[in-house]
Amino acid sequence: MLIIMEQKQITIVVAVIKNDKGEILIGLRNEPSIPEEHNKWEFVGGKINFGEEPEKALIREVKEESGLDVKVIRLLPKILNQLWLNQNPQRQIIILTYECLVVGGELKPKADEILELKFIDPKDTDNYDCLPNVEKIISLL
Repeated sequence: MLIIMEQKQITIVVAVIKNDKGEILIGLRNEPSIPEEHNKWEFVGGKINFGEEPEKALIREVKEESGLDVKVIRLLPKILNQLWLNQNPQRQIIILTYECLVVGGELKPKADEILELKFIDPKDTDNYDCLPNVEKIISLL
């Protein structure tokens, strides 16, 4: 029996948010339907809606997931690609990463998507079960 896998391409935006100690914000994902991503740490962010500007999507997603208001500082100089081929549909995630500055809000995880938020030293990511691109993103800073 031949199984045809559906394929899906998604573009997302993620934010590298630093505090005044130089620590970065990461969130613990709550994605029980996607075992490869569930209970993994990553930067906050999400999908760009159709017709939405990437920077506006980033500001919206950061607010939704973390409660923080941010100002975009810069787009990091590499677009990343993550393939999830063991899923149906198979997914290709295109990742635009922005460095951001907190300008307001209150740190509070969006309970249905983010289990926990914390600022960590970028050198300590080995102590967390992070999604694959976290290390690549840190190397761009």
